[in-house]
Amino acid sequence: MWSRRQAATCPISPASRRSLGSSHASGSSKRHYDLALRDKNNRDSPRGRLIFDVWVLGFAHDGKREVDFAASVENIQVAASGDEDAKQWRIGQHFSSSIDASSSDPNPQLTQPTGTKRDELLGVWDSRPTWTLVYGSPDLGAKYAQGNLQRVFAALDMNMTVNSPTVDPYVEVGAYQPAFRFDYAGPIAGKYKGTVFTDARVELLMSQKAPAVNESALHIYDATKRPERTFPSFVGKSVPGEKEPLHRLVDTDKNESSGRTPSRSARRSGATTPEPACSATSTPSPALTRDP
Repeated sequence: MWSRRQAATCPISPASRRSLGSSHASGSSKRHYDLALRDKNNRDSPRGRLIFDVWVLGFAHDGKREVDFAASVENIQVAASGDEDAKQWRIGQHFSSSIDASSSDPNPQLTQPTGTKRDELLGVWDSRPTWTLVYGSPDLGAKYAQGNLQRVFAALDMNMTVNSPTVDPYVEVGAYQPAFRFDYAGPIAGKYKGTVFTDARVELLMSQKAPAVNESALHIYDATKRPERTFPSFVGKSVPGEKEPLHRLVDTDKNESSGRTPSRSARRSGATTPEPACSATSTPSPALTRDP
C-alpha cells in the first residue's frame, strides 16, 4: 500500500528517474524522480517505489559578493514491497564546488557554507524539506582602478543519492551544475560588485498584437531585424541583441573598443554610459547579465 501521501499516477520506470527539469544555467532547477528500488543483494528483487520532487533555487546578488541556494526534497510518495521498511529509506543531496583559476583574477577564493551535504531519512525530509547554502568570495575593497576586478569563476556540482540498509544505492552524479562569477568592477557595473550566473539566459517576450506593449515590441523587432530603421541609420548597421550578445560590460578594454566609454563629464560625475533598456527574446537581459 501507499504510505505517506497518496500516490501520483505516473508510471513506474525500471531505470527510474527524472521526467521534469528546468535550466541549470539560470541557477534554478526542478526535477521529478520516480525510482524503482531493488534489493541490494538481489537486483532482480523489487523493494519498492519512491517518488519525489527536487528543487534547487539559486539567487545571485547585485551589490554583494554572495550567491545563495535553497535546496529541497518535496512531495515524497512511497510504496514498499513485502516486509520492506520504507522508514529506513534515505535521500541525500551532496554539493561540491570548484574554481576556474585560469579565467579568474589572481588568487581567487571561495568561501563555503557550514554544511554542504544532507542525507536524511524520508520522515526528516518530510518535516523539513528545505535547506540553504551560501557561497561567497572575499571582498578586498576597491581595486578596479588598478585593473583587478576580483573576478572569481566558480561552479557547483550536486549529486543525488537514495539508500537504505536493504536497497541497492541510487546515485546521480551532476544532478545540478550551476556556474557563477563574483566581481568587483566599480561604478561601471551598477552597484560596484556582485555575482551573476554566467550561463543564464533571460528572455523578454512582447507581442506586437498586444495594445499595452505593441509599440515597444515593434521597436525591439526593428532594432534586431531592421536596424536601418533606428537612429542613426546607415547601411550594414547591427544592433546587439540577436546576432551579437547584449551584455553589461565590466571590462574597460572591451568598453573602449566598442565605443561605450563614458564621456569626460560622466567620468567626473561617476556616471556610466546608459545601457539599452531591453533585449530581443533570444538574448540575456542587460539588467541581469554582465560580460562573462
